[in-house]
Amino acid sequence: MRRVGELIVLITLLTLIPKELTAQKFLWNVGFRSAFDNREYDNIHTSDSGTLFGVSASPVVGIGFGEGHSIMTGGELTRHFGELSPKYHADLLLYYHYDSDFFKAYAGIFPAMVRAGEYPLAFKGDDMFFEAPVQGALFSLSGKNSFAELACNWTGKIGNNQREKFQIWIYARSSLSFVYGALPFMMHHYACSYQAGNVVDNIWIYPHIGFSFEKLLPVVDKMDLKFGWLKSFQNDRQMNEGYRNPGGFQMEFDFRIIGIGISETFYKGSPMMPFYNRTGPDGIPYANDLYFGNLFYNSDAGIYNRIEIYYEPQISVKSLCDNHITFRISSVHHYDGSGWGWQQKLSLRIALLSKNYGSRSKKGETLRFELSHNALNRKPQK
Repeated sequence: MRRVGELIVLITLLTLIPKELTAQKFLWNVGFRSAFDNREYDNIHTSDSGTLFGVSASPVVGIGFGEGHSIMTGGELTRHFGELSPKYHADLLLYYHYDSDFFKAYAGIFPAMVRAGEYPLAFKGDDMFFEAPVQGALFSLSGKNSFAELACNWTGKIGNNQREKFQIWIYARSSLSFVYGALPFMMHHYACSYQAGNVVDNIWIYPHIGFSFEKLLPVVDKMDLKFGWLKSFQNDRQMNEGYRNPGGFQMEFDFRIIGIGISETFYKGSPMMPFYNRTGPDGIPYANDLYFGNLFYNSDAGIYNRIEIYYEPQISVKSLCDNHITFRISSVHHYDGSGWGWQQKLSLRIALLSKNYGSRSKKGETLRFELSHNALNRKPQK
């Protein structure tokens, strides 16, 4: 009789659970990226020539429950063509995701592409196209004229020749008509290993004001002008040198019509990576282990001009699942104060989603698996 009573109590409790929590659905999505990047920098001294070519896929499956809740798992497999060892890079994806009209959250190991903030090339350069998954959490808020996100990425656990490292990424933006102000922020905590007892502080900010003229000229795909002050606060604590605070003025312009565009970035100030050529007590160079941004920002001349001519058509494919496809071909020209370098780029991004991915999407809109930092400017798909 006792077991019967316990069963009755259990059934009673189950009937009290809201229907939203018992309704589950199978979810899936697949992300695909491929990029070709050829760099001819013989006439400049800031960065090296070379060719990068690779492909990455990130399939995940999971269970959706309640209103906007889901748990997803899968993997991200990346292959850099021509690389002898390792043959490929494999990462686990395992995360909780919440999605509503105004609030989104991720926790666990999730694709870096879900970051939607517009971070400058000084924060993350072209080499981060195949950025490894985020290990941590991300939260974002969206309003009618505002957006903000906070992400924490834990990239290093202290060990032998392994520094404790984590990154904080923050982006905030608010607009009034065609004018907006934004503040990207990045902090890289570069701490100790068992061999190196020093800690390096590496903090970057880029407050700026911008104008989205496409709101006044609907005939163009994009016409955006922004300018601000790029600033960094860096300190190699063990050296007792105090903080170095390089910075300078930056202007960016991007214009695109019928898929054909031209963009320009101009920076004038001091070299932004003062510790790039320094080696830690463990014998490991700081270089790309400390900095993620475009190396041209460390030009000795304190000047960088980047001009990109590109073609990025709008692609729509009818299918049984939601999809988003981005194709871009570019000719990029870099000036570092000593000469010009030429870069040719070709990239393809594809996201395929189950129809019921994101249970709180507004009528007439589809919640997309975020693909790039341009997500803020993307118009809803009807």
